[in-house]
Amino acid sequence: MSARLDYVPVSSGLAELRGAVAERPLVPRGRATIATAALAAAATREVRLSSGALTGGGEELSFGYRFWRHRQRVDGELQAPAPWGGLWRIDAFLERQPFAGATRALAERAGVRVGLSDWANGHLRWSLAAGIDEWTSESRGALAGGGRWASLDDTLDAAAHVQAWPGRTGFATVGVTTRARSSVDGGRVRTLHPRAFVVIGTVTAQFVTVRTPLDLWPAGDTGHARPTLARAHPLLDDGALVVDRLGRTLLHATAEGRRWWRVRGPIRAAVAAFADAARTGRRWTGAALTDLDAGIGARLALDGMPGLFRIDLAKGLRDGATVISVGYEPWDLVLE
Repeated sequence: MSARLDYVPVSSGLAELRGAVAERPLVPRGRATIATAALAAAATREVRLSSGALTGGGEELSFGYRFWRHRQRVDGELQAPAPWGGLWRIDAFLERQPFAGATRALAERAGVRVGLSDWANGHLRWSLAAGIDEWTSESRGALAGGGRWASLDDTLDAAAHVQAWPGRTGFATVGVTTRARSSVDGGRVRTLHPRAFVVIGTVTAQFVTVRTPLDLWPAGDTGHARPTLARAHPLLDDGALVVDRLGRTLLHATAEGRRWWRVRGPIRAAVAAFADAARTGRRWTGAALTDLDAGIGARLALDGMPGLFRIDLAKGLRDGATVISVGYEPWDLVLE
């Protein structure tokens, strides 16, 4: 729930490091917590609950259920500190995803993974995972690896990940993301100055191989089906992925300026202006697709809430499309 580090001078010119951690309750409770979960569920059409430490060892058990029409998903994860350092986790999921405008009507996928992660030093974090995925009647072994680099002042963050399903007809996905913000105080809403202004920028490149299933192809979106934002061009149509917007390559950039105010007590709000650019190549059909979107929006955050709510009004500068979207962004997507 919260943490604090103190440095206390001691003899011989040394300093003593004192850490304090306030863990979350075993079962989420309190009106504010329940209200926040309900708002997040309304924005994402997904219910997600996480426990506090089951035995006092820092472990976390979480469950998720996506109740979006035609594209349901159920998942669970257990992660805990590993005896040898870092974190270990095991997770499982079951999901279905229909398509709009393709002969393939539905993708059904299930999987289980076991993973490890740790910080190698003050800058670099690594993660590894292995498991089994199944599409309809085909099962494949899965391997995944990733790394994240963060600057000491926390204003620059870069991450890369690779997933592979090896075999004679195997396939893989690759992604690289770089994110930057102008201010640490302005980017961390929970330690926000009452009148903070922050500019956040993200650049992403994603690639998938020829045999990769269609439900893993990248695209721009309003934030529901894909985290890469093209806010005037939603990827979902009544819960189905719009195949014409999918591609095997995606180059993406977004920039957003936010002006924050403390409204009352734990509530903070911001106005935002943004611009999104996405180029989707090697599409299912047709030439490469370029989207340039711009717009304005509002942001809402609560102390102790692991994310923020957003509402955006976006305009497509190339095709004139106008879209209003509502979403919820976890902190790992907003540089927390």
